[in-house]
Amino acid sequence: MEKEIWKEITLVQRFTYRGGKIDRYLDFTGKGYKISSLGRLKNAYGEILTNNKIRNGFIVNNLYDIGGKMYTVSRHALIMSTFRPHEYIEGSEIIFLDSNKKNLKLSNLHWYKKKSDQD
Repeated sequence: MEKEIWKEITLVQRFTYRGGKIDRYLDFTGKGYKISSLGRLKNAYGEILTNNKIRNGFIVNNLYDIGGKMYTVSRHALIMSTFRPHEYIEGSEIIFLDSNKKNLKLSNLHWYKKKSDQD
């Protein structure tokens, strides 16, 4: 059984729809959101948020940034932006090692960059 580790969500990478390039960062610093290595999400009151909102097969949540603007963010992007932002290489995308988009464990997520003809 994997140990659950919680981290505060601060800067989250926001990617272009195609190409896996970082468009900008969303700033949730100080809002009290926390994400776990098992894929669970807490709000500022310590309540665990549900996984019932799905977009294109991915679990998503509505979060408010430091300016109060709401963003719909994929849970797997929250996990990788919080636990493994330094592993991102331009053009990478997040893949699920077992192909199950509902398995949000950190151990199931990986940055993947397709090989191009120019590499």
